[in-house]
Amino acid sequence: MAADKYMAMSCQRCGGQLFYDEAKKHWRCKYCGTFANVYEDKNNDIKGIVRQVLLDIARGDLEKAKKGLSDCEKRNHTNVGTLIARICINMDGFLSTGGLEQRTYISNMKADMEQFWKSYRKLGPEQTKLYESFGEDSADVYAQLLYVFDFMRLDEHVDFCLKKLDASQVRSRKINTRLLKTAINRGLSELIDQILSNSGRIDHPDALQQIIEGFDVKDEDSGKKKAVFITKIADKESIEPIYSRNPHYFNEYFVKTTDPVSVKTELLRAIQKTEVMLDIGSIWGSFLDQNDDPERTDDLIDILFSKPLSNTDLQTILSDALTQEGTSKDYLCRIVSIMNERQLYASVNSKVFLDFLARTDLSSSEKRVVLECFQTYPVSNDVRNAVLRGYLCEAAESNPDDRKEIIEWLLGYVPAVSTQTVEQYVLECTLDGSGKSEIVQMILDHGFKPAYAGNLLGNYISHCPDDEKTEDGVFNVLKNAGFQMDSHLLNEYVSKHASNSTDSREEQPGMSPQEVVKLSVDAGAGPLPDALDNYLSSLQNPNEFNPELVNIFSSSSFYLRASTYGYYLLRMQDPARTQHNRLFVAHIQGEPLSTIRISINVGEVKNELSLLQAYLVTSEDSYEVMTSVVADLMSVGLNVKDDILENGARVKFKKFVKAVESQLSPQCLRICRDNKLFSFF
Repeated sequence: MAADKYMAMSCQRCGGQLFYDEAKKHWRCKYCGTFANVYEDKNNDIKGIVRQVLLDIARGDLEKAKKGLSDCEKRNHTNVGTLIARICINMDGFLSTGGLEQRTYISNMKADMEQFWKSYRKLGPEQTKLYESFGEDSADVYAQLLYVFDFMRLDEHVDFCLKKLDASQVRSRKINTRLLKTAINRGLSELIDQILSNSGRIDHPDALQQIIEGFDVKDEDSGKKKAVFITKIADKESIEPIYSRNPHYFNEYFVKTTDPVSVKTELLRAIQKTEVMLDIGSIWGSFLDQNDDPERTDDLIDILFSKPLSNTDLQTILSDALTQEGTSKDYLCRIVSIMNERQLYASVNSKVFLDFLARTDLSSSEKRVVLECFQTYPVSNDVRNAVLRGYLCEAAESNPDDRKEIIEWLLGYVPAVSTQTVEQYVLECTLDGSGKSEIVQMILDHGFKPAYAGNLLGNYISHCPDDEKTEDGVFNVLKNAGFQMDSHLLNEYVSKHASNSTDSREEQPGMSPQEVVKLSVDAGAGPLPDALDNYLSSLQNPNEFNPELVNIFSSSSFYLRASTYGYYLLRMQDPARTQHNRLFVAHIQGEPLSTIRISINVGEVKNELSLLQAYLVTSEDSYEVMTSVVADLMSVGLNVKDDILENGARVKFKKFVKAVESQLSPQCLRICRDNKLFSFF
């Protein structure tokens, strides 16, 4: 509010309100226009004393100021000048002391302010003449009055003092410190600029802290102003004393502040010109949170790298930039490019790249553009392979095409795909579903050879994690690339999966055992001699006997143990029994069939029969099949008429047959008669 609008005394002519005309230095009636003459009172000489009191306060000579106040009080203790001098002395004491002494000053000041508010709240002729009598060279006086009246919340007086104040002429550092606080609190940017420009008469560390902590950025314009103020005051003289008092001050500011990047950048620029060492790792993230302007990136990087940085700092800069959500493709590319140009290299581990690839705020195309920047950036082959392996085996993408795009780039990024990576993907990963065969083909197209992982096909079949369709596709890709099935692995697979028929695919993903064996043999895995024996002895469920597998395993050299043959003959249903039995009997190795005894109990009687006899009394085969089997067994020394053991004693087989005749099949009894078992009854 301008001085010419302040209410004053009444007009002596019409009784209207008087307003001060600053241009003419007169009071004028608002209604009749009459100029009023305001005469100085008898206390006019107090004005000079008050001025000197305020100057003494500014110079720090409080004792002299108190003597001046005493003189004023002797002349007129109720005079406005006396009152103002007393308030200013108490205010200075309050701001300069602490503890009990400070309480005394504030108590005295409250009493003085109450009197001032009651008697002189509105700016009137007496105050105006007092202020104007201070003269032109009174910047310290007006500055002191300004922050005192600001404290008292007397806006009219503050505005009047602002019109009188030339802050560039304030000589006292103490007054400037207090004035700066007032200017910041009131948002008086022009006054702040004047104070900071008076650089030889300000406390630089205090001024910088006041700007950093007190000047709030509310909009773009205030942000620009704060950046300008930081540029003016932030230098070696202001920064290093703050750092020596609190080494964490600037790090904490950068981490916690919400100031715009422009402000932080100017402060960082000034700090980097001093001996102060910042924790770049802790403050870098605060820039990334806000700075997404590629045009400003060069300037920021210039500032950061104006001092030598440790490998740890460089790692932090690059790692945080890559993994921070919100940093754009262009911003990332610029950072990597600048570091490449300046050969500022830091070792980056695979986790950083994988975290970058896991970001959801960038498309696969944008990620690929950023990755291209690393073509000339020194990254070890181990890290490159670890990135490929981690992404290939663990990184799921909602869009399969996005995943293929990244995998394609990574395959070209590694000098050679490691065997460990290929084996882990083929044998464990299910992320790509039916598209897995296409990924495997991409890997092979980048130069991975069968010689690098000779047992890959066999291990895949033996430990397949995929469904039937996927397994079939991957198998064919590997087989067509020249991978072969190892016979030992095929044997192991058969033993492990013999009981998994085509009806159990819901429990066991992938192809059925017979399909696997067929493809394996086609891929070069000749069955080992014990393959058939392993298969038959591994069948936990005889009903899952598979003639196709038997034909494959018996197509080349093989053998059977007598016990395995016995398990086959007595437990398994074979539609090709006649053909297979003759072949099996001819390839028995080890103990002879005659040594096999089969226990069949009748009541409490324990009977031990030969394999032929046990087959006769238990088989459900047709008469023709049974006749063929009996003939095969008799050709190797077994006989229907051989004695059996009954509770350990030798007895005729016909006695056993007679005892259980009613329970025997017609074909069994017919064969017994054919072999004249009952001829002596």
